[in-house]
Amino acid sequence: MDSTARGWPPSRFMRESVAFVVATMAVRHHREINYGETVHAQTWVRDFRRGVLTRREVRIIGEQGPVADASQQWVHVATGGSDESGSFTGVTQAVRGSDALVNAFPTDDTVAPSVTLPSTMTPQKGPVHEYATHVWHTWMDPLAHVNHPAYLDWADEGTARVLANAGHDPQSLVPVAEHVRFRAGVAAGVDVRVQTWMVGQTEAGDVVIQHRFVDTDEVLLAQASTVRQLVGGDPSALIAALIPPDR
Repeated sequence: MDSTARGWPPSRFMRESVAFVVATMAVRHHREINYGETVHAQTWVRDFRRGVLTRREVRIIGEQGPVADASQQWVHVATGGSDESGSFTGVTQAVRGSDALVNAFPTDDTVAPSVTLPSTMTPQKGPVHEYATHVWHTWMDPLAHVNHPAYLDWADEGTARVLANAGHDPQSLVPVAEHVRFRAGVAAGVDVRVQTWMVGQTEAGDVVIQHRFVDTDEVLLAQASTVRQLVGGDPSALIAALIPPDR
């Protein structure tokens, strides 16, 4: 919406054969949204380096205060244009944005600091848990890649399966924070292996979990760190599931 308001709707990106792809994303969750609660989003561009790399900040605020904060780094790329359906035909390379594009997005690095993950204060290395998923054609974004929120779904599914296999309710998982670094676009028809393991706890006792996403050729597609808790605030069941006492 912000891009459209500044004169750059999706149709203009398609017409000029350019786009933005996300490189990293960090999120901090403050609380769950209540049913029926009205929420508002604030977003701005923090910086735009060399007309190629840009960081966008997002803040979600509800009627009872902050809900979530996010910082995303995006890369400006050239595409192969669009086909008859209006979809992009592929990403070619990172390129400097036009003056019209760069000038349309003034930057401000004074509003609030970028989002970072809480530090891992107590390292605890656990075994790797793995499952595989097949990428659907109906998951594709306009660049014919899996959209970035799907990676978090895959990561949390890995943790949820570990909880379920240990006899615990996977719906009890509570998001605290996450960071994802994207390495390669994932296309339809690919089999993705999701690897999940515990790496420690934060000072607050939340569980820090690492995830790797690879294809059948062992190409690294993305890496994620998720910080999670359980409903009620006691992480012991999650820790025991990720690091079984009899391993």
